[in-house]
Amino acid sequence: MSILKIDPISIRDICGDSTQAFVYGFYHCKYGLMHDALKTTGSPIQRTFSGVPDNPYSYDCQLTLEKTPLEVISERDPTSPLKRYCKNGVASAVIENMHRKATGLEIIPFLFFIDITGNAYSAPNPISVTTKKTSLNKIITHSEMRRAYKLCHDKNVDPQVQSVARETFHFIKLNATNKLCTLEEQPAPWEQNGWDEAWSERKKVSVSIPKEPKNNWRYQVNRLVEREEPVSTDAVVLTQSAKMREVLLRIHPNHAWNLVKDGDDSVKNDLEFVIAVLEKSSPENAHLVLQYAGNSLKKDLRFVTAVLQKSSPENVWEVVKSADDSLKDNLEFATVALQKSSSLKTWLLLLHTGPSVKNDLGFMKTVLHQCSRAAAAGVLRYAGDPLKNNLEFVTAVLHKCLEEDIEEVMKSTKDPLKNNPNFARACFYNISLDQHARYKDYNPIFTQIYSEIHDQKLRITKANTCKCSIM
Repeated sequence: MSILKIDPISIRDICGDSTQAFVYGFYHCKYGLMHDALKTTGSPIQRTFSGVPDNPYSYDCQLTLEKTPLEVISERDPTSPLKRYCKNGVASAVIENMHRKATGLEIIPFLFFIDITGNAYSAPNPISVTTKKTSLNKIITHSEMRRAYKLCHDKNVDPQVQSVARETFHFIKLNATNKLCTLEEQPAPWEQNGWDEAWSERKKVSVSIPKEPKNNWRYQVNRLVEREEPVSTDAVVLTQSAKMREVLLRIHPNHAWNLVKDGDDSVKNDLEFVIAVLEKSSPENAHLVLQYAGNSLKKDLRFVTAVLQKSSPENVWEVVKSADDSLKDNLEFATVALQKSSSLKTWLLLLHTGPSVKNDLGFMKTVLHQCSRAAAAGVLRYAGDPLKNNLEFVTAVLHKCLEEDIEEVMKSTKDPLKNNPNFARACFYNISLDQHARYKDYNPIFTQIYSEIHDQKLRITKANTCKCSIM
């Protein structure tokens, strides 16, 4: 799908110098394409948020550019979980901006894309947004706009929250052309004629269900006003640390590793926190926790071994790849990795282990035993030089590998061994008889052994022929 080109001036006219933006709206108004389009050359926007912090599957909206977790509220509705997540996202944006104003940061604009050039549907109006008619009432974008209205004007919402909410929301028409698109700000639906009457009609037939504080968005946004009191720098740091752990609690296991990836050095080297991330992560992604962990943790044998134990067998080699060089040459560590590794990926361990490991005959024979026949030649290729000159080991490789890979084994073998008659015999033993002639001139020893084998075969053939004649 091609990226729309948007005039950066029109982005600045609405977003100012903000480097981030929440992006919501109607699919037919191309809001789904806006995440890349808003980051066009010349635009201040560097990051956009589309998911909902309360949704464990939406990692893209968990951390800001400042590496701080987005503020979030939790409100549950099992009858309509997706709509509830989306409405929570609207309220969470205002909470985030309350916090940003309190700490001197630029607020993040919330863009509703509600209209487009040549719109095949009517742009939202007071009737369409407020009606209880099922076909319109269930449209998620309509429910998001109603939540935005309440944040801006509900008498039960603190005036400070209302003030920030009115700064936060922008309603956009995308003037789409073949060359350069522009953004044009539109009046909010509640700023249009007829809103008060339409909202009053909706209120007549709407029933407000009492909720506990933990599921009451008004209670949660109002509570923020009490929380945003001046605090010491140390308290701010502690609060941010606590927030990172809150994100870890709500994030889906498939995304937990991103918290280490996006953290600063203090986070990446925080053993307690990174272990908590590891414990939350799925086995398929556990290796990524180590990949993005700090250097001090990559040297920690106990921690890296824990990552090995958590990782899926197919990804064990990735763990070895990310470990510090001191561990890559540690036979104890390599043995644990070998025991956990998938047989199909065992040989990949040798790409990243150190020379002491690659020269250990016992370890390398175990690798050879566990790997597939197709990978056997690769085991010799990455073995240490002493093993490439070890008749016992090379012969074991010859017995294990595919016949079409024997030539590769011969290339990997060191020169002294290539002139060993027993090596030549092992090669011919594992090659089909009709292919022997290809290798008879490999070197003088191979020529000698070839002659021995075929002279003996000829004598046996003649003897058998004589026996048949006598009979």
